[in-house]
Amino acid sequence: MTAIEVPTPRVRTGGRFASIVIFAAQSFLIAAYVALIIVPFLVNDLHNEPESQVGGGWFDPKSLWPANTEPFGPVFTTVATLTWAFSYILSGIITLAAVITAATQWRKLQSPSRARLVGAVVLGTMFLWFLLGTDTGELISSWMAD
Repeated sequence: MTAIEVPTPRVRTGGRFASIVIFAAQSFLIAAYVALIIVPFLVNDLHNEPESQVGGGWFDPKSLWPANTEPFGPVFTTVATLTWAFSYILSGIITLAAVITAATQWRKLQSPSRARLVGAVVLGTMFLWFLLGTDTGELISSWMAD
């Protein structure tokens, strides 16, 4: 008697895994930016102050909530500054990775993976548009650069 060989289907997980990682990275970056930069901007009521004062350095991010709280204020300030500084380039890289993955793997991917990649591209594009193309994004950037 010989053993019966059952063919196993070939599973392609490279594009699926990439779409999960790309979408998760883009979502995490945007969530971190909102939590660490936009929320303190709004909580400190800077959106109601004159733009020339906010962008001109009258309101130092290190002297406002939550950066001025102990003992985690300095850690928060460091993490928020790094998030702000690298959010532009990281979001661009993640968006580009999503476009490249979609372009090279589109026919191999199933609908959920395609949706994640399209979602990552849309999220990244809208996030970069907010950062670079809106008055609020530019105001927050000039405030953080202080």
